[in-house]
Amino acid sequence: MLKKIIQKLCTIIRQALWWPAGKPTRLIACNFISLVILGAAVSTWFLFRANGIESLGAFLAIGGLLSWLAFVVKIFPESEAKDLQKVLFGLLFEGHFAWILYLGMLVMFALVTASIGTLQLESLQSGADYQVTVFRQDQTPADDDRERLPANGRLRFVKFQPWWRSQQYTVRVEGFPEATVTLLPWWSRADRRVPVSFLRPVVLIGAEDLVVEQTRGKDRFAMTIAVQWNEPNGDPKEKEFLLPADYRGETVWIGCGRVHGVEIPNHALDWFRKSLAKPEIAPMVLNPVPLDELIRDEDRPKFAELPRDLTGVTVRASLKRSGDAKPFATGTLKVRHVRTQQDMVQLLALEKRQ
Repeated sequence: MLKKIIQKLCTIIRQALWWPAGKPTRLIACNFISLVILGAAVSTWFLFRANGIESLGAFLAIGGLLSWLAFVVKIFPESEAKDLQKVLFGLLFEGHFAWILYLGMLVMFALVTASIGTLQLESLQSGADYQVTVFRQDQTPADDDRERLPANGRLRFVKFQPWWRSQQYTVRVEGFPEATVTLLPWWSRADRRVPVSFLRPVVLIGAEDLVVEQTRGKDRFAMTIAVQWNEPNGDPKEKEFLLPADYRGETVWIGCGRVHGVEIPNHALDWFRKSLAKPEIAPMVLNPVPLDELIRDEDRPKFAELPRDLTGVTVRASLKRSGDAKPFATGTLKVRHVRTQQDMVQLLALEKRQ
């Protein structure tokens, strides 16, 4: 019984494979349709997943192949060119199993591109270009990994990855805090817009001029920073960091690092104008130090628990003179939602207690 079923299936498959060759016009039609489907699938993938049709053109014209082929064909006399055309027509459209070859190439192309995830970045602003770096979270980027995102332009990153799982990538756009993107296999594409997708709050901690003058004297001052937020289930959580180094007037970032290129906004620079007028203090104000570079090694697990998006978080900072029971200067900030790039950096000002 099983043998008969297998024989019947083999007969059906054989008839299906030979069916297009039953008539010349049918064979040409099947080969033509299969070739069109293959070309359309390849072009569509390059158009929506790679860097556009120009990538397809570069792929097809490797080493100037197409240009060289066009030059050679022009040398042919008219009669030989027609003979060549007939030969190519026969190879492409009159082969009995050419349509199987085209569909097989389509399946192979689908399997290869299924292991590719695409990230598209689109700039929504005119003016200056952006420097962009995309790297896997377990990697360290190099300087030559940066690519240029033109103003009002588009840039795509094509990343190979396993078929069976997603991978997380860090996207670093100069002038903004970095973001995390999850790329999926099977022809997926993640879209991000600059600057909209990268607007999240960054906290800048600094002290007023009178406080900085006191900290640069003989007395020793220590800074304590506390971050408080609510978990998704509503439970409150707080992490406190006592900076081991003596405070000497430097500003501190929370939410970004040195490599991100986030600039101090004008409203913060105006608040620091007295400190900026002093050559010995100005460099410390203009070059904030990220919090993760100041904390002790034993506090790094606590730092890793801080929320990536600081919206709604309460940050408290205080300066205490060595030997004093009460803080010398304090400041509190309730981090606001960011609507524009101008209010991305939010200032936590340490002011002397009365």
